[in-house]
Amino acid sequence: NIFINSDSDISMENDDLFPSNFIKMLYPPSNYIGPDKIFGEGADEKLSPLRPITDSEDILPLKHRNHAPVHEIPESLMEAVRMFVLCRAIRILQGKGRNHCTMMVNVSRFNSVQEEVRGKIHTYLKILEEAIFVNANRGNAGLKNEHLQSLKKTYTDEYSDFKGNNFNNEWEEIQKYLNEGIASVMVQSVNMGSKKLDYQNNKEDGLHVIAVGGFALSRGLTLEGLCISYVLRNASAYDTLLQMGRWFGYREGYLDLCRIYTTSNIINAYRHIALATQELKLEFDRMYEMREKPENWGLKIRSH
Repeated sequence: NIFINSDSDISMENDDLFPSNFIKMLYPPSNYIGPDKIFGEGADEKLSPLRPITDSEDILPLKHRNHAPVHEIPESLMEAVRMFVLCRAIRILQGKGRNHCTMMVNVSRFNSVQEEVRGKIHTYLKILEEAIFVNANRGNAGLKNEHLQSLKKTYTDEYSDFKGNNFNNEWEEIQKYLNEGIASVMVQSVNMGSKKLDYQNNKEDGLHVIAVGGFALSRGLTLEGLCISYVLRNASAYDTLLQMGRWFGYREGYLDLCRIYTTSNIINAYRHIALATQELKLEFDRMYEMREKPENWGLKIRSH
């Protein structure tokens, strides 16, 4: 609204939505995870959940047509699926196994492509589930299986330093709970042609879902217990990007488990938005403290 020209001579100049009298910042509580905490200048890189995707362009290019074939999924997406399975095991160890737990996959605006990706993820999940069912209870002998090996490697790379409640960081403990963790995971499309994510009717046991979608995942949908995000989308407008960021919000008790897979371009765009937003907030604060009105103050937003 501050982009509205308040000096306009049009007939409705006194009825526009420019906030001419005052603007006051309402800051969120300290446990809210906003753009500044993930992408801002003060964000701790060692604790960053960001994982740049570098292997997708030949498999899932950003620019593609409706009904584009999907012959396979990138290794980075398979790694993200493994991390979600590990999240489920860790949450069970924490005594939170019945809480909602969600993974978001947003790689195309076309329902047809979403369905192909959903099918490929479902196939890979079933491969992992069978490998876990047969080998997870065999201790070290089970690690001869390549898929159990890949799960352990992903755990070692990402979660071996995780300090969670009722959790001692040992792979041997994680391996015991993989079967229970993956058993309840489902893969579901989220678009105009699919049923909605029914968190309400799964309160007792929790909904554990890999949600594959496009526009529906970019517009106001709350994903309960969102741990893993995988996003391959072209977006440039500030508001579009901020709406796509379903990972912003409250992550009490599992923030250290969360990971965001996306492209370097998207990460850089969010970093710019975090900087521009922080500058605007400071400008609002200065204006308010000086008892100035927006109509008398030169409001500005960093461009890109």
